[in-house]
Amino acid sequence: MNVYIFPGLAGTAKEKLGAAQTANKIITIVESYFETSMDILKGKYRGHTNVKARSAICYLLREHVNTPYKQIGAMFNRDHTTMLNAMKFADQALFQEDTEFIECVNLVNNYLNNNFTGDEIDNKIVELNEQQKFIIKQEEEERRKRRKETLTEHEKILADVLSRPL
Repeated sequence: MNVYIFPGLAGTAKEKLGAAQTANKIITIVESYFETSMDILKGKYRGHTNVKARSAICYLLREHVNTPYKQIGAMFNRDHTTMLNAMKFADQALFQEDTEFIECVNLVNNYLNNNFTGDEIDNKIVELNEQQKFIIKQEEEERRKRRKETLTEHEKILADVLSRPL
């Protein structure tokens, strides 16, 4: 488990330790949920999953630990304006009811509110990831089926055109 240090958090030493532990747990849960790591999130890759994970971490750190944007940006090797955009992405995901994003945020909230233990979180992440994989598989099958139907229609049109006399 990676431990991330959050210098400069306001409050007593006990509050700082609690904030750092909370921040580390947020990062760990989000990493597990999106099946990624901080090393990948720190990189330049801007795939949708990584953007979503970065935005979730940013959103949750602001919500629960009140971490400054500049500090969150430093964690990801980015500046504070990138983290402002991550918050906009998070707000859009919540507003548009992005299921994957909301499930991740709810997992973290439930853990931090002591509704789930660590093992329950791990089990829930595995269950949600399995559900996501099943949904993705169904969507891929539907796309293949539509593609096949489209090809069949195109073949019929082509056969019709070729059968016409010149």
